[in-house]
Amino acid sequence: MKNSIILFGILAFSFHVFAQDPIFQAFSALQCDSLIQANADNPNFVILDVRTPNEYNPQHLEGAINRNYFDADFIEQLDQLNKQKTYLIHCKSGSRSGSAFVSMQSMGFVEVYNMIGGINAWNSQSLPTTAEFAPRLMFVSDSIVTTEIVPIGEIDTIHVILTNRANDTLQFASISSLDGTEFYTDFNLDTTLLGAEDYQFQLFYEPTDELPDTLYFSIESNGGEALLKLIGTGNETSNVAENTRLKFKIYPNPAGHYLYLEGLPSEKASFEIVHLNGQVLFKKQLKYSGNLVDISTLQKGIYFVRIIDGAYRQIEKLVVE
Repeated sequence: MKNSIILFGILAFSFHVFAQDPIFQAFSALQCDSLIQANADNPNFVILDVRTPNEYNPQHLEGAINRNYFDADFIEQLDQLNKQKTYLIHCKSGSRSGSAFVSMQSMGFVEVYNMIGGINAWNSQSLPTTAEFAPRLMFVSDSIVTTEIVPIGEIDTIHVILTNRANDTLQFASISSLDGTEFYTDFNLDTTLLGAEDYQFQLFYEPTDELPDTLYFSIESNGGEALLKLIGTGNETSNVAENTRLKFKIYPNPAGHYLYLEGLPSEKASFEIVHLNGQVLFKKQLKYSGNLVDISTLQKGIYFVRIIDGAYRQIEKLVVE
């Protein structure tokens, strides 16, 4: 009987992969146990306990996060959750979670399961609970990334998403050094994640030759280690004549208040400063002379300078100190 219940949970999870319509179902405690086991390694699976903190703290399902149904802003708290994740929701006996379950259907959540009978039904089946809290670091995005073949002198951006799969505050301790490699990152070690929160950062690949590059990027935290494998290859753009490629230079780099551009672009060339998140912060048409740009309003950090002239473009990393 146990194996058949586990299979049912797996099928329910697999169905979501191919389904387009939202999934809202009520499951028994045993079915919920199977669902939890089937999603043990799913970074987007969340157990949501809507009891009061005094009910939740001494006894909860492992990894469950808490949102108090009786809080005045409970609906707002639900609305702040990532609606693309899969939720198993429960309370003490099923009444509060049933009401929250109905609310989540109208709020845009894509997959929610409500535990019939709540934790009372769970306990009646002698299923496990815990008084412990812990964080758990997991990748939401793929942990093996192969970039496109990147022209030498250009930059490919790799977006990585991490999550805290459990219910204590996740704190980062260290990341691999990228010194001496053709990769760099905007990862912020000061970031903290509460249960079910995600963090997106970028890795940038800037090849200098045509040799394949393979890098293991390690992230250490109080919720475990996450290991990312990156594979990149550079390529000379031999189909573009050397004399047609842009030859702009920017200096100084790192820069302070001003940035100088050296080169003679056409009158159609444009100059952009782009934030790591892709936002264009500054844009202007270049001139044949007097290419001095005031960057005093930029905060310290890493940016991209992007110069576009017709079909050709040049991207350079800019460090503002």
